[in-house]
Amino acid sequence: MAMSSGQNSPYLHASTPRSADVVLYLDLDGVVHHEKVLWHPRRGIYMSPYEAAGHSLFEWVPILESVLQPHPAVALVLSSTWCIRPGYSATLKRLPASLRARFIGGTYHRRVHGVDPWNLICPCFAPRPGACKFKKTLSVENPSSG
Repeated sequence: MAMSSGQNSPYLHASTPRSADVVLYLDLDGVVHHEKVLWHPRRGIYMSPYEAAGHSLFEWVPILESVLQPHPAVALVLSSTWCIRPGYSATLKRLPASLRARFIGGTYHRRVHGVDPWNLICPCFAPRPGACKFKKTLSVENPSSG
């Protein structure tokens, strides 16, 4: 996608920048699927065959959709290591359109991921213009993730 400077951006504009009365910071592991997720450079992200046998990625997304459905004003922020790997845009592409349209940005933890200059300038780690006017925020995270 082209940025205004003419450079390509890895950022997926999933929704129109907007303010939100309520923002839900959403983790994925342990929230929309079992927490035992693994990553391999060739295989990508997958469920642990030993600790999460019988589970699949995003298996609980329909529950999240049904909980959010009566609350259309709730915006989402991806608060997960998925912002780094596989990346914000790649992660949103794996979610249904009904959820993608709610996302207004993503987060990451500098103490975990370091101070990589790309992370500092990548727009998926900063709220988009107009997205910071929240009245209420809440977070759904895996309790064992710290």
